Amino acid sequence: MRADHDTQDAQRSIPGELARGTRGGTVPGAHEQYGPGCRHRLRRDFALAKDRAVALQQFIPGTEDYYYYHALHALNTGAYDAALANFKPWIERHGHTARVTEIQVRHALLTYEKNPKGSLDFLNTHLGLRFDHQRETVGAIPQLPTVLDQKQIDRGTLKANSFARWVNLENFEDAALDWLATEGLGWQAPPQSHPAPATARLAEPAQSSSTTT
Repeated sequence: MRADHDTQDAQRSIPGELARGTRGGTVPGAHEQYGPGCRHRLRRDFALAKDRAVALQQFIPGTEDYYYYHALHALNTGAYDAALANFKPWIERHGHTARVTEIQVRHALLTYEKNPKGSLDFLNTHLGLRFDHQRETVGAIPQLPTVLDQKQIDRGTLKANSFARWVNLENFEDAALDWLATEGLGWQAPPQSHPAPATARLAEPAQSSSTTT
């Protein structure tokens, strides 16, 4: 039984030893070596520790758990600048994960009294809030146009806009070709455009369906 206890004690000390041995650097993927069970134990130890600063020494620098729990402990102790210092290396190593956002929101809420503008700016951006809505007045008569501006939809205006943007008759529907043919267009397509003749698009008159007896 004593041998089993010694083995368990040695296994418990592995994370702390590794953390102390790599405090000046990073062991890529080291947290995966512990497995889910060990990561759960580290989090439990942090939550139940009488001195969480000591429990933090078990986390390996460079892992997301390391940044998360150091930032969380800093927020819990009122060291808001220390929590803020974790964001840059944390995001550079692991991206903007959900845990980063969680700590950033906590930081914004906890520092509102000290920096209300900064907190509100962050929350507005994070939540996508907008305050450009128009006031609704009950019973007010809408001061909005009820008809289309005839100058904007006039046939001459539409024709001029089409000729200004196209070098052929492609912007005109077939129904417009009849009245275009009766007008002096005063317009000639550039030689390189080679537009199809408008007459090719003109519909033939419908033939009478009457029968002869």
